[in-house]
Amino acid sequence: MQLMYDVGYRFGQKKKRLRVGLAYQFWNNKFGNTRATTGGRGQRASTPMIRAEYHF
Repeated sequence: MQLMYDVGYRFGQKKKRLRVGLAYQFWNNKFGNTRATTGGRGQRASTPMIRAEYHF
């Protein structure tokens, strides 16, 4: 999930060229690991992020 804002116009860029925002990723069994095979560790991951995108 991500929430991005178009901020390029503030820097004199075209629309949808520069975007910044927040993102969040959650994985459950990303590599097929289960609670039993990993001993209850490593099968889940979650990552909040601050993202910036520039499109050429």
